[in-house]
Formats: sequence, C-alpha cells, structure tokens
Amino acid sequence: MLPRMQQALLELSGFYNADPAVVFQRVLEVMAAEYSGTMAMINLLDGDQVRFRAVVNRHPLMRRSSSLALSNTY
Repeated sequence: MLPRMQQALLELSGFYNADPAVVFQRVLEVMAAEYSGTMAMINLLDGDQVRFRAVVNRHPLMRRSSSLALSNTY
C-alpha cells in the first residue's frame, strides 16, 4: 500500500461526525484527492433508482441529477 493511501486511511479512521452525510462527503473528498480528482460517489439503491447520497467532482452531465434509473447503470 502506498504511504499516501495509508495516511488517507489513517485520517479517515479517526474521523467522526454524527451526521452520516458529513462522513460520506469526507470519505469521498479524501478518496477523490488520492485518485487525482476523480469523480466519487456513495449511492443508495431505492427500488429501481440509484440515489446519489454524496458526490464529489460530479461530471457536468450529472449536475442536475440526484438519481439514476437502475437500468442505466452498469
């Protein structure tokens, strides 16, 4: 494991917030920074929809969306 990744995991392992949305956002920010600003998402499956719980570096085509039909995912 790369030292930077170890540092990121160490930082995240000590991070706490009572609000899951804050934790989701922080995890994504750290991971996206580790992987050169890539888009990162935490999603929730809700019936036939995938709901975006947290997103960083959102692709411009997805800026207005808060969910995606499950049939359009892979």
